[in-house]
Order: sequence, then C-alpha cells, then structure tokens
Amino acid sequence: MNKFHRSIALIARLVLGLTFLFSGFVKAVDPMGTVYKIQDYLEAFSWHFFEEYATALAVLLFSFEMLIGFSHLFGFRQRLTARVTTLFVVAMTLLTLVIAITNPVSDCGCFGDAVKLTHWQTFEKNIILLLLALILLLYKGELYHTFGKRTAPAAFILSMIVPLFIATYSHHQLPFIDFRPYKVGSHLPSQMMVPEDAPQDSFAVTFIMEKDGRRKHFSENEYPSDTAWHYVDRKEILVRKGYQAPIKDFVIIHSQEGDITMQVLSDTSYVFLVSMPYLEDADAAYMNDVYELQEYAKRHHYPLYLLTASLHQEQQRFAYEYNLDAPFCLSDEIALKTMVRSNPGVVLLKDGVVYAKWSAENINGFIHYTDGESLAQKFLYHQPRYMKNTIETVLVLGLIVMAYFIVSVFRAISLIVTFYRKRRLNRLTHGAVKEGSDN
Repeated sequence: MNKFHRSIALIARLVLGLTFLFSGFVKAVDPMGTVYKIQDYLEAFSWHFFEEYATALAVLLFSFEMLIGFSHLFGFRQRLTARVTTLFVVAMTLLTLVIAITNPVSDCGCFGDAVKLTHWQTFEKNIILLLLALILLLYKGELYHTFGKRTAPAAFILSMIVPLFIATYSHHQLPFIDFRPYKVGSHLPSQMMVPEDAPQDSFAVTFIMEKDGRRKHFSENEYPSDTAWHYVDRKEILVRKGYQAPIKDFVIIHSQEGDITMQVLSDTSYVFLVSMPYLEDADAAYMNDVYELQEYAKRHHYPLYLLTASLHQEQQRFAYEYNLDAPFCLSDEIALKTMVRSNPGVVLLKDGVVYAKWSAENINGFIHYTDGESLAQKFLYHQPRYMKNTIETVLVLGLIVMAYFIVSVFRAISLIVTFYRKRRLNRLTHGAVKEGSDN
C-alpha cells in the first residue's frame, strides 16, 4: 500500500508541477498580455486603485507559478511546497467560483492565449488541482529530488530567474512563441471568417406572462393557450455558444476613404501597419525610427498606415510633433494590443498574410537590415520570420536547459567527490582497525 501511495503522490506532484510550469510559462512568454488580462479583471471589479500595479502583479503571478512548478518537478522543500500549493489553489478555486458566477470578463486567461477555457471549466480545473494538492499534502513520505543540499539553493535561485528572463526577453523582442491569431504566417482574412456550416449561438426563450395580477415564466413549449394570460416580456438565455471567429474586432477606418480593412488585407504589395493603441502611451524614444520606416516605405512605394484608437485631434498633434505624414486610421484598441505587444509596433502584411512583426526596439534594426533595398531583394524566403522565430525559441529554451544542466553537473561532481571521500575514509578506517587487531 505504501508503494501505491507513493506512486499516487508522485503522479500528483508531476501533474501539479507541469500544470503550474505551463501556466506560468505561457504568461511569462507574453507578459503584456498577462498585464492586459489583469487590468481587465481590476476594471471589471472596479479595483481601479490597483491598476497602476498591474505589471507588478503580472510578474509576481507568473514568477510564482513557474517557481511552484519547478519546485514540484525538482523536489525543492517538498512539505513547504505542498502547503503553499494547497493554499494558493484554495484561494484560486474560490476566486474562479466568484468569476464563474459573476462572469466579469470573456475568458479566464489562466493559460494565456495558449488554451482558452470557460469560467466553469477553469473552476473544474482548479477543483482537480486542489484534490491533487491535498493528496500531496497528506502524503507523509519523501519523494525523489533532482538536486541535493549543495546544489538545490542554486537551482532554486535559477528557477526564480528563469521566468524573469523569459518575460524580459519577450517584452523587448515580442513573444518568441505566439499563440494569438495574428502570429507570423497567419492569413488574417481566414481568421476573420465564420464558415457557413459553423454552429450558431443557441438560446432558450422564456416568456413572462401575467394573469389576474400574477406573473409566471413559460418556455417556448409551454406557451399558454389560455387567452387570459397577457404577454409582458421575453428573455433569451444563452444555452450553447456558437463558433466565434479568432479575429472579430479588427477594422481599419480611414479618415477619408472609410473602412479599408479588406482593401489592406487583399493588397498584393507589402503593407506596413504601425500599431499605436493610444498615441499618448507610445514610446517617444522610438518615434524617429517610425519616421525612418515611413520614409523607407515612401521610397519603395509600400503602403504604410498608422493605426490607433486615439481621436483626430490627438492624431494631428502627434503627426506634427514627429513629422509623420502617413495616413492615420482608427482601429480597435484591443485588436491593436493583441496584434503586436508593443507601442509602437510594426506588422508587415502581404496578401493578408502576416510576414513579420517588430517591436519598437527592432524597428531600427529592420531599417538597417534592408540597407535601402526593397523587400523583394532582401526577403529571400516567403516567410522571413519563421526561421528567426525558431532560432529564438531554441536559443531561449536552450539557455534555460543549459543552466540547469550546469547545476546538475555540479551536483554530479559533488556526488563523485563525496563518494571518493567516503571510500577513502572507509579505507583508512579499515586500515586502522586491521592495524589495531594485529597489535
């Protein structure tokens, strides 16, 4: 039975570790998305006082989740980790129950944009995690640990640095793993379409009727034939949600031409979209790079649009201040923030396909890369960012694996040294005993 209990506890620990590690990783790889989701919750609950701390809360959340995940997988302070996990999951279970009942935002965001769960699915997931945490908490035995007493502190500190490293890199260079429908290679018109045979929203209709001063609710099948009942009102309750297009709020409104969304998405030339959700929040340090990009697009006759949710007066002021004469177009704030996690940020389209993205810090690098030549001369591959994304992912994850490998090597060296010390001590002890017995 002890072996069975140990196996169950080990499975619980591995599942908890992998779940927390995945949950923290998908948040860390898209730190601005995590900040936006926390801001949505704070606004929904009218906790406006905490909105200025949304970034700190996001960093604290994904760092804590990844640290808990590493702690379970590597076996750091097993009893303490089990207690902390149980307390955290209890708190999150209660919170997700409130969210499932009140429905303040559209999706929970617990797995970022990687996995979309409804509020009730999130609550059910937390119930399962709570059961696993309790199993681990009640188990009194010691499970395996990857690192020993000498190397565990270094591995623990490394586990705290890893999420910060991933988030910092992704914030400056854009997420190296993109789970959004605007990722490089996506054909945006396809992401905006709803198939003809797609399931539609299903509603249950309830009629409110009145008779002799008494009101009663009737379903469609129970509609009364008694003419004494008088119609008062009707209510529609969503029973099953239908198909939702991955992109449903992307629109480009030109000040003179109106809606040019499909015109831009069907353009066979390269099209630059400079995303600045709110102009007052755009990083002024990179506006000279935006100007240089504008001039590059002019020289090669590439359309360039400045997309923002700011109003016309702010657009005029901004254009005058930074000498921008490319057309400003209105777009949805959320769509712009989803499209590229940078302000300013650049998206390159061709035939409606996302060919590349650049954060504010990389705009200048792209201009130097082109060296004044057209994109047809510089882009040797149809999807120029594919290989770069792959290399970025391998490098970042490779650095993390290498760091843990180095710590593991130190542990192996420590074990070898300890083994030979014990062996030498045993030889000396046996030699002393033998010498004493000869005497």
